[in-house]
Amino acid sequence: MFDDDGLWPCKCSACEHEWYASIAALRADREVICPTCSASNSIPVAEFNTAVLAARTGTYDFSYLVRIPAQFRFGSAAPRQRPGVA
Repeated sequence: MFDDDGLWPCKCSACEHEWYASIAALRADREVICPTCSASNSIPVAEFNTAVLAARTGTYDFSYLVRIPAQFRFGSAAPRQRPGVA
């Protein structure tokens, strides 16, 4: 889980909408456009890479998420498990 072809849970800083975005796309674009309000949410690549590494070890804190499944909030998702629709 949390490989380049995986998904990362995102939360808009403007409207707080939560959704999944491709990890590879987040690394390539460095910003995410909220599908609900079109706000631009920038993510510094170095910080994002650190977060992905922490998520892989189960130590990243996803507690800021409300509608994303619990396995993401606590970084304990099973390997290769794809997130469902919240």
